[in-house]
Amino acid sequence: MKRRDFVKAMPILALSPILLTEAVQKRNHLIVLGSAATRMIAHHGQDLGVDSITVINDEIPDQFKAAHAFLKYEAPASAYHFVGDRKILKREPFPEINLSQTIKQHLEKLDGKLFILAALGGFTGTTHYKALMKFVSNIDVESKFICSIPFEFEGSTKFENALDSTQKVDESTSQSVLVMDAIRVLHGNLSVRSAFAKMDDMMMEILMKKLNN
Repeated sequence: MKRRDFVKAMPILALSPILLTEAVQKRNHLIVLGSAATRMIAHHGQDLGVDSITVINDEIPDQFKAAHAFLKYEAPASAYHFVGDRKILKREPFPEINLSQTIKQHLEKLDGKLFILAALGGFTGTTHYKALMKFVSNIDVESKFICSIPFEFEGSTKFENALDSTQKVDESTSQSVLVMDAIRVLHGNLSVRSAFAKMDDMMMEILMKKLNN
């Protein structure tokens, strides 16, 4: 190639690495918080096409694939009243928690976009949802939060704790909130089982749209 032709080609050669970098699609990582969201993904989330799924919960369903990451978390005994063998969640505001070092180190290794999914109301999902918002606001990572607010019949304490978690969103954070009582407004006075099944379907639809945007 003549020197003159080589010089003309230089701007294209210089830009090509940038263009290649931008063309590479970011990896998608799903973070599932708490029992309800874990069951949802175990039953309906086998074909999401994400690069990884991380579950943060006290136990993992049998249907869940061992290849995904499971980070065990058990709510403190102080969050419950104990009546014999039963434990009942206290009717009081949940304390703010800090993510464990294990969870932080795991999240920091995930290269790409984080999609955080939680059905709020229980201790693990609700407290970790808020803690994750605080965590991602301090690191350079694209994140999208998807959650549901409990039905009215589940109690005002669950509703208020869930609502409090959704209000801790950083301005740069994307969040989609499904208020579950809206399901009964749209679909009538469903049975409890049908209402929760409809919630699962709507949450999965929201998640799929977020993953494909």
